[in-house]
Amino acid sequence: ASATPERYEAALGAVCADAKVDAVIAIFISPVIVDATAMARAICRSLQGSPKTTLVVFMSKAASAEGAAILRTAGLPVYLYPEEAATALAAMNRYRLLRDRPAGRIPSFKVDAAGAARALAALAANRRKRDDGSEGGLLGREGTDDLLRAYGFPLVPSRLARTAAEAIDFSHEIGYPVVLKAQSSRIVHKTDVGGVKLDLRNSDEVWAAFGELEHLRRRAPDLRIQVQKMVKGGRELILGMAHDAQFGPLLMLGLGGIYVEVMRDVAVRVHPLTDAGAREMIRSLRAYPLLTGVRGEPGVDLAVVEDALLRLSQMVAELDAIREIDINPFIVSSRREDSYVVDARVRVEN
Repeated sequence: ASATPERYEAALGAVCADAKVDAVIAIFISPVIVDATAMARAICRSLQGSPKTTLVVFMSKAASAEGAAILRTAGLPVYLYPEEAATALAAMNRYRLLRDRPAGRIPSFKVDAAGAARALAALAANRRKRDDGSEGGLLGREGTDDLLRAYGFPLVPSRLARTAAEAIDFSHEIGYPVVLKAQSSRIVHKTDVGGVKLDLRNSDEVWAAFGELEHLRRRAPDLRIQVQKMVKGGRELILGMAHDAQFGPLLMLGLGGIYVEVMRDVAVRVHPLTDAGAREMIRSLRAYPLLTGVRGEPGVDLAVVEDALLRLSQMVAELDAIREIDINPFIVSSRREDSYVVDARVRVEN
């Protein structure tokens, strides 16, 4: 508090000369015995020619306006409170990180363009009404699988079964355990209505589960039942895309499964996505340590997640009729061959 302008100038000069210091916030709270304008001139002299980012907090009751004017004339940003200066410096650092981040590249994957076109064309003959009464071009189960398969997404073995006998036959073909799922345009969240039967280990369990799902036909006349190979282990993620009126397509990645709306751990980026952007998107998740492995648990193959994000971005770029995509869950394991898309929804504009 008793430092003279000369002492403050010397101290500030030493700080600015320190190679370990990247930025400086010079704080002056004027005591009665110190000339505020003389202190302002001393700050200007000590910072003159310094290449470092410097901000000044000038809290002087006496001659505060005159001292602040001297600092601003010298090109120094002046703040009344330390919190304001710290917030400004943090924003500058965020901008630096954005400016200096790698530009990356947008890769191009080989896709089955004809298969994707067939999946979208099939929708024209099978329009559905959304529950809210608006037109909704929701792709059916086969169309969604065909579209994702065309863009190289790994799909878990599955098939729609018309009867319990068909479900049992396919379960024997792919091997137990299996999962049965209710598929309907009237059912958005399957688990909420008991529309998912997990870990079925024999034909008797498949038969019983099929019968239980059939009871949902009263609320969902278009009900169909899907048989899937049960995927164990790994981490459940969600990938998605939605259109924003201002920014256009937005890509999303987050912690998936039934907890996505509870945990709300998601990253959103503007399309198109580069490889560097995809990696940064993955690292930005709060659940990132879970993906890399904790307490002896193996991490997931992050290259699979990056690959899926970039394939999704390419799909959005090439198929502008797609308005919304929800891939959830996308189960990613430590091995690429054990990572699968388990469920997905695709909406196309009319």
